[in-house]
Amino acid sequence: MVAHALRETESAIRRVLLPEDYVSPPQCSVCGVRPEAHKAQIAAILKAYGIVDSDPVAIAWLRVPRRGDAKGLHGLAHRDALEGARPPDEDFRTFWNEIESLFDAILEKFETRFTDFFRLVDELIAKPVPVRDDVRILRNRVPNNAITLEHFFSKVEHPAWLGS
Repeated sequence: MVAHALRETESAIRRVLLPEDYVSPPQCSVCGVRPEAHKAQIAAILKAYGIVDSDPVAIAWLRVPRRGDAKGLHGLAHRDALEGARPPDEDFRTFWNEIESLFDAILEKFETRFTDFFRLVDELIAKPVPVRDDVRILRNRVPNNAITLEHFFSKVEHPAWLGS
């Protein structure tokens, strides 16, 4: 359960930190899967926040999406067939400490650029009639907290935003 919660947390962090101009890698024409999408998102975030590939944070984060690997987040979140939950062994404790440090480092970088979200909100609410993509950006790219919501609701003037 802890690994599932970590997956959700990591996914939410990626969604908020992903650069506005990010373009997903193309889907496989046969199976519809984007095989390296998770790593591509992480790489785009690392680049946007000025974190080089050799930085321990980058190395740790790029290990997270290892599918099929018992030490990757996916492998830790899923049990083998109908076996019981894995006990929190030393490998998991090490992983926990590493991902906690990773989240601390990434969110510290995020805090230094938090005001960028006010600019994004201002750009969005300047549009008199939001389109579906504008609403999607507001919901998925702007942190949902009292500070950004207060900024949005104190400045929005166009009633079309409230019906979206």
